Amino acid sequence: MAKAEKIEKKIIEKTITLTLSQEEAEALLAVVGRVTGSNDSPRKHTGAVYSALGNAGISGNARKYFEDPAATLHFRDTPRLYY
Repeated sequence: MAKAEKIEKKIIEKTITLTLSQEEAEALLAVVGRVTGSNDSPRKHTGAVYSALGNAGISGNARKYFEDPAATLHFRDTPRLYY
């Protein structure tokens, strides 16, 4: 005999609202714009922040914030199990 059961789950999504000055937003754009890694790493989140800032009209030259214009921060796909 077939059996069906309806299960409802409430999903809670946490969001953060961050208020930044123009200069703070440009600095954050510069930092997240230097993050590398695959879309399976936390880089996907920094990419989303970069896009959101760009969609809000934030732009800037990252070179004015970095000593080394080629500097990057690379995320690995999986976190280390040790530190």
